[in-house]
Amino acid sequence: MIRKVEEVTDQIVGWLVVANVAIMLGLSVLAIILRWFDISFSWVDPVVRHLVFALAFLGATLASGKSRHISIEILPKYLESEGKHRTLFFLNKLTQLCIIVGTTWLFASGVQFYNVEKQFGNLTSLGLHSSVLVAIIPCGFALIFFRTILAFLNFKEEYEPHNN
Repeated sequence: MIRKVEEVTDQIVGWLVVANVAIMLGLSVLAIILRWFDISFSWVDPVVRHLVFALAFLGATLASGKSRHISIEILPKYLESEGKHRTLFFLNKLTQLCIIVGTTWLFASGVQFYNVEKQFGNLTSLGLHSSVLVAIIPCGFALIFFRTILAFLNFKEEYEPHNN
């Protein structure tokens, strides 16, 4: 069951990555073409910046769910070469637990930042309150947390070599 939820989550996040990149490219190309005709929209650049920010969180979600995040792989490669798969499994679970604790703290900090922005922020060029754009932060950390929880609870995970 958990494996199926992981697959569905990864598919949805993957589609969001593709849609995000397509929108970013489309808006950027549109802005470049419109500049040739001395037309510009002030909202394009801030939207693209926030889409890049959202894309970073989506990518981190995929990476953390697959245990492909930034890591020092000396110990995992050693354990893998020695055939100590059980120790490697527990090391992965410990790493996932640390990510869960870290993203919980970062999510709580993101919510505090969102609340401050909601109280003291202002309207953006799109007519949106700046807190709507800042909401990317707690939502991103919540998504990373959710995907890592799924990976942590999956005790039937298949062994994937690190030297791909």
